[in-house]
Amino acid sequence: ISSRKGLSRKTKRKLFIIGMLAFPLLQWLVFFVYVNIDSVLMSFQTINYKTGAMEWTFSNYERFFHEWNALPYLKSAVKNSLLAGANNIVLLLLSVILSYFFYKKIPGIKFFRVVYFLPSVISIVVYTMAYKLMFDTSVGPINILLQKLGVNAVDLPTWFGDTDLAFPLVLLYCLWGGTGYNILIVGSAMENLPQDVMEYSHMEGVGWIRELFQIVVPMIWPTISVALLGSVTVVFTLFIQVEMLT
Repeated sequence: ISSRKGLSRKTKRKLFIIGMLAFPLLQWLVFFVYVNIDSVLMSFQTINYKTGAMEWTFSNYERFFHEWNALPYLKSAVKNSLLAGANNIVLLLLSVILSYFFYKKIPGIKFFRVVYFLPSVISIVVYTMAYKLMFDTSVGPINILLQKLGVNAVDLPTWFGDTDLAFPLVLLYCLWGGTGYNILIVGSAMENLPQDVMEYSHMEGVGWIRELFQIVVPMIWPTISVALLGSVTVVFTLFIQVEMLT
């Protein structure tokens, strides 16, 4: 009867699923696949200023290896990018541990959720500037607190003005700013864990470290692996925060 009146229930379900997946798939194809393939192709191209045309060449890579030894800041940029990637792996590990304690309903869980989720729900510009102002040498609360504790004004650190402190502060910012998103993803996976397994673990008196790394992590590993992949790609995308902070 339903097939005579129109589309069948099964066909409508398929069309609904296709419609829901079409937009994110198209977005991924355009803004990830196309952009990255085009970026690789552009690395083998250079402009001919006489004709205005693009020419295929290896000169960009030749220039890179030539400037590798001639420009010290290039090595520093590569090193800092690798450190940022390692920092995001630490961030993921921290997010898994925090998600586990949130899953266990620790005391004060609502307060800590607000603290860690806050950077994820407000503009990146807002909390980046708020973080930067915390370390301001004139009006920042951290230097004011240090003065209250007896540190002389001449001995106060310049924070982002200090080449030895600036990048570690950026990494610390990434730990705070990126934790909320990872907790949301990993925490959602933990909420779907089979309760009979977790109850059996509790009855057997399994410690939290063993439960986390031998029971919980293996069961949510697909989610963690996707988050880990995103952590690695930050090596190529971490620039907005560095520019705004420094």
